[in-house]
Amino acid sequence: MWRFGIVWCAVMLMVTAERSAAEDQAHSIVAKAIEAQGGSEALARQKGASYTQSGTVYGKDGTQRPASARLAILLPDKVRYESHTSDGLPLISVFDGKRGWVKKGNQTEEMKPAQLAAQEELMYLLRVVDLVPLQDPNFTLTDLGESAVDGHTLLGVKVSSSGHPDIQLFFDRDSGLLYKLTTRSTDLQSGQQYDREELTWDYRDVGGIKLAMYFKIFQNGKPRVEMRLSDFKCTEQLDERLFTKP
Repeated sequence: MWRFGIVWCAVMLMVTAERSAAEDQAHSIVAKAIEAQGGSEALARQKGASYTQSGTVYGKDGTQRPASARLAILLPDKVRYESHTSDGLPLISVFDGKRGWVKKGNQTEEMKPAQLAAQEELMYLLRVVDLVPLQDPNFTLTDLGESAVDGHTLLGVKVSSSGHPDIQLFFDRDSGLLYKLTTRSTDLQSGQQYDREELTWDYRDVGGIKLAMYFKIFQNGKPRVEMRLSDFKCTEQLDERLFTKP
């Protein structure tokens, strides 16, 4: 019996060591990514961003239509989105961290609980890809090893935090920059869950930090949105009035 106890302790020590090594590797990958983007000080300082995105939205039936929008984001929890509906009406969506509104034309409605939950989920995703918050012990990072996508050798990290879906981040092994992420997400319109995959590339220097200027989102394996960013501005703060009821 005592021999069994010794063997069990040895196995537990091995598992713990392996787990610790895997976590250390995951933290090392994220640390390299933070440095590749400009360093934790520079990234933590830039809480606000505004930019224009333009490109293509794909319908569920495969149809495509051009689309553009202007966004303002203030981490950790505020976002403003300005665009047009498919029939040309001005569209403004605002989330202030607790409440949200959608204005179509001249009519404004409060976001429903499902829409608010989807917005909170989106802001969590933005905090994760900001990378600096991942240094907080409330996040658990797990090494996913190497994989290859589109000719890139990627190093994967799973991000887990209580009350949120896991997010898998995949960084280019050579540059250290984020190339791909996967997670479960919620459609802002239908409220339905789906598998989200996002590819990001074409990194440019913006105010001393590197940001991806192109992204493509897949919903359940099918292309959903493909956008190029322009007129990108980073700042330490944005006017709070942007995030009030439109």
